[in-house]
Amino acid sequence: MQNEVQKSEKSLSLPSGSEGSLEIFAGSPIKDADPRQAKNEIYRMISYIKAMNNEDVTTEDVQAETILFVQELRVAYPFLKLGEIGQALRRGVRGEYGKYYGLKVITYLEFIRGWLDSNDRKRLRKEFKNSESRKSLEAPKELTKDQENQIIKENYSQFKKTGDFDDRGGLCYRILKRRNLLEDQPEPSDLYEEAQKVKLEQISSLMSGNSPIPFRAAKAQKEKIQSKDSFLVLKEAEKMIVRSWFQQLLFEEEENRE
Repeated sequence: MQNEVQKSEKSLSLPSGSEGSLEIFAGSPIKDADPRQAKNEIYRMISYIKAMNNEDVTTEDVQAETILFVQELRVAYPFLKLGEIGQALRRGVRGEYGKYYGLKVITYLEFIRGWLDSNDRKRLRKEFKNSESRKSLEAPKELTKDQENQIIKENYSQFKKTGDFDDRGGLCYRILKRRNLLEDQPEPSDLYEEAQKVKLEQISSLMSGNSPIPFRAAKAQKEKIQSKDSFLVLKEAEKMIVRSWFQQLLFEEEENRE
């Protein structure tokens, strides 16, 4: 058939992570993805599943479906990652979300809904969040020693001026921990209750004041803080540890000046 979609290895491969891979949750959501990249990947996905279903289609047919599907995704599922879309289409065409009649945009949207409601997505999403939490606790290996020193210096300088500092996602804690400079300090888990109290006071203040954060978002954040293993509380506990280390360093500096 003229203009038949070429079944090359490139066009018939599903991008953005293999099945069961946590990589499908990485990258930008469809609303923020580069428009050309999004259309190219969706085009490849549609070509792939049509080939799986032994459908002979023209390039124009796939292009038309791609444009319409991307438009629908940006409206209905703006926060969905491209890797997840590939998973939904692959699983859907295998019949995991029930029978379907023809591969068209309305069918693809049914596949998306099936994926979002699936236990596999819930399990993989939970594993991804846990893996991201573990990564955040690892030392930033891409930084040089001089860069690490500069981060500590900037935060310590800010602490001396204001009594507080911006730890930039816990970098100070991870650097100091890796250098074994926090051996005399407690573990974050030891300060969990104290840190939780601090975070609850902060969020309560936001909920009662003229905060730019919507009330529902603040309430949801409060519920996360009240859990037993809140990531936000652990980060606050890490900051408390660094603050204590800075305070000790400041005390030693003042003693040396006397």
